[in-house]
Amino acid sequence: MRQHGYRSSFLYGGYGYFDNMNYFYSNNGFEVLDRAAIPNPRFENIWGVADEDLFDRALAHYDEQARSGQPFFSMIMTTSNHKPFTFRPGIPGVKAEGGGRESGVRYADFALGRFLRDARRHAWFDDTLFVVVADHGARVYGRAQIPLRSYEIPLMIYAPAHVQPRTVTALTTQLDIAPTVLGLLGLGYEAPFFGQNVLADPGAERLAFFSHNHDVAVLRNGELAVLGLQKTRDSYRYEPGYEPGYESGSDGQVLGLATDGAPALATVVTVVVANYDLFTLHGVPSSRLSVPLQRSNLALARASFHVRTLHPQLYGLGFYWYRGRDEIRVFQAGHDTRRTDMYRLSPMRLLFDDGVDEIRQSLEIDAAGFAFPLYGELKAEGLTDYLALPLTFSDGKVHGTTWSSDRKGGFTDAEVGLIKAVLPAFGLLIEIHLNRRIAVNLLDAYVGHRAGERILSGQITRGSGETIPAAIWFSDLRGFTAMSETTARDELLDRLNQYFDAIAGPVSERGGEILKFIGDAVLAIFRSPTTVPARGR
Repeated sequence: MRQHGYRSSFLYGGYGYFDNMNYFYSNNGFEVLDRAAIPNPRFENIWGVADEDLFDRALAHYDEQARSGQPFFSMIMTTSNHKPFTFRPGIPGVKAEGGGRESGVRYADFALGRFLRDARRHAWFDDTLFVVVADHGARVYGRAQIPLRSYEIPLMIYAPAHVQPRTVTALTTQLDIAPTVLGLLGLGYEAPFFGQNVLADPGAERLAFFSHNHDVAVLRNGELAVLGLQKTRDSYRYEPGYEPGYESGSDGQVLGLATDGAPALATVVTVVVANYDLFTLHGVPSSRLSVPLQRSNLALARASFHVRTLHPQLYGLGFYWYRGRDEIRVFQAGHDTRRTDMYRLSPMRLLFDDGVDEIRQSLEIDAAGFAFPLYGELKAEGLTDYLALPLTFSDGKVHGTTWSSDRKGGFTDAEVGLIKAVLPAFGLLIEIHLNRRIAVNLLDAYVGHRAGERILSGQITRGSGETIPAAIWFSDLRGFTAMSETTARDELLDRLNQYFDAIAGPVSERGGEILKFIGDAVLAIFRSPTTVPARGR
């Protein structure tokens, strides 16, 4: 939306550091207003302020946005439909306590109706599109593999001046919200997430993708195909409103959905994006990543991601996944890597330095015909096909990814096309983690690890602070002033580096945290689990 001149904001009645929402939304261009921006609420519980207070803050915020003359896009996250279902007294039909989910629904209806009535009195109302959607139903657990009834949710679009009342019965999912809303605004939609504008062609075939616990599924034409954790395959006939459960469907027909490529690979994207911590820069058990990758039906035996980063010691990082291994192997490449034979004789050099769009090599030919030593190594491991593709981030920087098969004949052309189609989703996920790692590195260097964590959690307002029991270390290099006047620059910097290395190692090894290098001085703290005695020195 920012590309179209919109100003984006996210409003939440609790504190935004919950679930790392502050960091996520602010790094995606949103202004975040949370509990700290809502003084003197009528009512609050463990989740935050009441919906009424949240909506009132939203109205005031939208007035400010409208006065600026800039169009705005805003998301409001309410929490009234969560336990303990407590509300302010005096609302007709709503019990202040003990009313359970029924009171939660009644209160949500009351607060939303009040918000829309109040919004009508504001100048921006006639030009505003309101979209109301739930995240899931009351129960998202139970014995069913994919409890579809728990994922039946309402979607309401309200704009009296622009949208005529109607009911759309076509299969619609949360992935369809963005293209549908953008279509109403006259804006285009291009993304790898399989969403469709349900108002453009209500009769078009629809797909719905699900990720529940360890299972993934696709729903089409009333047939639900489920891929289980232990490589199980099941299918069901789904009828909306049929309460007891699912009726058996035709395995051959339905499972054809899960083996023709696109839906199966789409489930990989769904699972990976839903479990955003599959890729971390510290390495994670590959069992979490291998589940969606092995369900892709691509006979995928090896995959790797190569990203360049911003770090004083590292040029980039490589992540290597092998089917059947316990961990993702993480490789750290120093800044001198590009001068080594390992880099010069690697296919990745063609992606990074020469701008090649695709590298494809059959590993079933004689090894004498290979252009790079890596091909011979992969062939010896039993792999049959190698594909390397660029991974371009939003800033235009090119990173890389490779895919290898061990199936006779390797990947089909259709499978290569599908891999290319989902790369933007993988790229988005990895870019988010990489940017966070860069932010952590910079904050660690300039303000210290603990303070950096507080900044990333959203504690950035003036006056934010924390009282901690700690011993404070402050030291400098004796005679540095005279040394700086009589020593050549390069030699002086070398001595400083040696001095800081001699200090930093022991401090860190003993649980200390260096906050700053100040010229030739070091400021560090050693936190204490108990109060430091006043006489301590």
